[in-house]
Amino acid sequence: MKLLWLSDGPTTPSGFGNVTRFVCDGLSRLGHDVHILGWQNTGEVRTWNSTHLLGTGWHPMGADVLLSHLYRVRPDYLITLADVWWMSFLTEPALAQYFRMSGTRWASYFPIDGHRLDGTLPPSWIEILRHADVRIAMARYGQITAARLGVPCDYIPHGVDTSVFRPADDPVDAKRGLGYQGRFVILSDARNQPRKLLHRLLRLFTRFAEGKPDALLHLHCDPSDAATREDRYSYRIDEDVRALGLGEKVRFTRDFSIKRGLPLDELVRIYQAADVHVLASAGEGFGLPTLQAAACGVVPVAPDYSANPELIEGHGAMIRVAEYFPDEFGIGRAFLDLNDGVAKLDALYADREALSRMSRAARAFAEPYDWARLIPAWDALLHMRLEAKEPRRLVPTPRTETYRVTSSSDAALNPTRSIAGIAPRTFSTAPTPQRSVRGGFGVPIGGIEITFQVAEMHAGAIAGHVSEDARAESGSPRLAVPIQRTERDTPGRPARGRDTGLVYLAGAPLDEGSPGAALFASLRAIFPGLRPWSRYALPAPETYVRGESVSLGPPMSFERALSRSILAIALDAEADDEELPIRCAQLGVPLIAPARNRQQVLLWPSLAIDLDDPTRLVEFMVRARHVLADQVEVADLTGAASAALERLASAGCLNVLSRDGTHAVTRPGSDLSLAT
Repeated sequence: MKLLWLSDGPTTPSGFGNVTRFVCDGLSRLGHDVHILGWQNTGEVRTWNSTHLLGTGWHPMGADVLLSHLYRVRPDYLITLADVWWMSFLTEPALAQYFRMSGTRWASYFPIDGHRLDGTLPPSWIEILRHADVRIAMARYGQITAARLGVPCDYIPHGVDTSVFRPADDPVDAKRGLGYQGRFVILSDARNQPRKLLHRLLRLFTRFAEGKPDALLHLHCDPSDAATREDRYSYRIDEDVRALGLGEKVRFTRDFSIKRGLPLDELVRIYQAADVHVLASAGEGFGLPTLQAAACGVVPVAPDYSANPELIEGHGAMIRVAEYFPDEFGIGRAFLDLNDGVAKLDALYADREALSRMSRAARAFAEPYDWARLIPAWDALLHMRLEAKEPRRLVPTPRTETYRVTSSSDAALNPTRSIAGIAPRTFSTAPTPQRSVRGGFGVPIGGIEITFQVAEMHAGAIAGHVSEDARAESGSPRLAVPIQRTERDTPGRPARGRDTGLVYLAGAPLDEGSPGAALFASLRAIFPGLRPWSRYALPAPETYVRGESVSLGPPMSFERALSRSILAIALDAEADDEELPIRCAQLGVPLIAPARNRQQVLLWPSLAIDLDDPTRLVEFMVRARHVLADQVEVADLTGAASAALERLASAGCLNVLSRDGTHAVTRPGSDLSLAT
């Protein structure tokens, strides 16, 4: 049969590119006529192995040329390998008309890497999946999650070439080849992008490596990845490694970039030199690096969430989740528990015999996932679905769907799941929904019922529903790691998800040598997306904000701007302002200020700096880095500050008025230190 595959191209150095390469080549070898529309692959039609590699136009996902390729190829199947919401353009009028009139079936091969706090998915995602003729989940987790919401799916996992990804013949020699002899090597194979939480991985490794001179972290990622320069994600991991003083304890893959990739044999050698593989991701739709690590006999470690357990249970270590934060779609994003993560790594480090047993078990687990076994499953499924029914037509169906969001303590993120060979179980690491939703700002959340009226679903309308679903969560604190920038704001309200990139620098003028300027300059080297503001124009020497002159300017008020900030620094002028720590506590904005400020010590004790000790500035650069990069830290800090503020108010030491936006503060003259 004729197949048109839409995803990363087979030469793209990514997980999806890897899957495209093996599935398309394998189906071609079974006699299928395979055409690949690879994202970001420009140029004329050419041959790749025995397949036809098509070029895209101006749209990087090929949306502008897909229709012409469909009419030219006339495939039996259009197979898409992509996140569900990306595929909304398939419902655009011209494409919808093609599917109504042709015999082409749409097969959606999709990941689900998390779900909402109430166990649902965004309604637009469900609508998109319902339009697919064949739905193929790449993990049991995704299959079960979709089925629970009324969308039954088939299941075919990702695979691995076990003849290539295999344990080293001589593990000592494998380490020696990379200069890692005598080292305990932790590998993380993950792109530097928000979902992978590499900044939290660094924090985990830093704590684990204390007192272990042989500990080493190998990061297989591109520090200069274009994703690091996006407005929604601004994080230089190489600068972070330098700032944390990790030095020779962290290595990056040499001569690797996200555009060039790395020869497969070199990638395998990196896996073979590792003892443990760690993914710190906020959620995984499958976790191909985890499977590749297992095939090489490397013990996998990852958070106990989404698809991770089905690739780790029995031969690896799952880390408890500390907190869940919703992203822009309301999908719960998991932050691994640092204490549990260090304990799990310590156990593997201390018991090398157990590590060896788990290594052998990991290899045995990976063998059934060999591509040679999975390609026939693809062939059988496509033939079965082709013969089973006529293609579904994109006929609009009016209906109403109700989704309930609740703050009850039993609303666990982890569903009961059934995995082949594993008895169903309910995970014990349920989040605390109230804390998960409010993000440490101290705002109680009651039960909320949201009803989505899905009117006549005209072709193309789903794309709008995707945007609506994303906007629906804008009122809740949400995942923002490390730096996300947005222009949405509400006066007098806590910043939603700390997603602005704004840092308040109290006071002016700030000269090149001032502690506030020095601290901000250090932070901006790690997070280039940071933007300073003050109630005054800020001078901008090259060493300060890299030649950029920044001022707040009208019409934004001080209160409004402070509510949007993700961090406040008061180490220069205004450092002794006793109302600033109170305002920051009200708005959930962590404040770094001198220890001589009484209210700072009471409300933000861990962020109070002794300015007489110059070494403290380095320490607080690291602490400020944690605040900017680690939403769990912010939840703890802001929650504690809010609680302290309530204690002071109830003790009569201060009276906090007008929490609806004015944040006026009066102090009756009591000695605040008495209320600690």
